[in-house]
Amino acid sequence: MPNIKPISPIEAENEHRGTIPDSIINAFNKLIVKHYKPISKEAVVKQDEVLDMVCGDADCGMLTKDEIFDNHWLDVEDIYREQGWDVKYDKPAYNETYDAYFVFSVKK
Repeated sequence: MPNIKPISPIEAENEHRGTIPDSIINAFNKLIVKHYKPISKEAVVKQDEVLDMVCGDADCGMLTKDEIFDNHWLDVEDIYREQGWDVKYDKPAYNETYDAYFVFSVKK
């Protein structure tokens, strides 16, 4: 009988992180720099801006929005928190109309 063990939550998290394409992290990095405000020590990055950058980037193999959402590749909050950012994500409720966005701020 094989010695296969169930995956732990930590292993699952690490495995998922390894599936996020570099082009997505690169897009977030570029947009954080672009929108960073030294006075407030934060950057507001719109989700659609990330998608436009990634889906139009020839280096990423032309990922589709459906593929990105289906694979949860925009779930980058913990990755950036480990690098010293406080990350918040906000999206509109069913009765609201505004762009979904991430706020990256320097941890205090």
